[in-house]
Amino acid sequence: MTPQDKIVKFLQTKNKTIYKNTKLRYIYDKDLEYIEEVLDSSIANDIWGQIQFNICFEDAKGLTSLICPWCIEKQINDEEDCFICTYGQVHGICFRSKDPNKYISHYDHIYKVLDSKNIKDYKILSNQWYRNLIKKIESNQ
Repeated sequence: MTPQDKIVKFLQTKNKTIYKNTKLRYIYDKDLEYIEEVLDSSIANDIWGQIQFNICFEDAKGLTSLICPWCIEKQINDEEDCFICTYGQVHGICFRSKDPNKYISHYDHIYKVLDSKNIKDYKILSNQWYRNLIKKIESNQ
């Protein structure tokens, strides 16, 4: 399994869990196409390694930049501007609006739906959930 395949599997599984709880999609086919067709293999390998590190050693959980492939790609490329993020260009920049009745991005919308249901992102996407997902992905090589 290529690093791109691992990232895609990671995102698809995460998407299913988010959809199950919000009825909103976290990613679209266009996002997966970027990972599969545009993302360089060596960068994808570094991203996948950083995702694993952040989950296993930084105890990352929930919807965080620590396990977002696009945020990690920006870090690897020494880019700080979220406005050039390929995910942000499709879904809106991953900021949260203070207005509970409006959302400024897909990310914000997901959080507002979770909040309305009293569901915490770090509960449905717990560190253990992510660890189990990595183990499953790595064992299917």
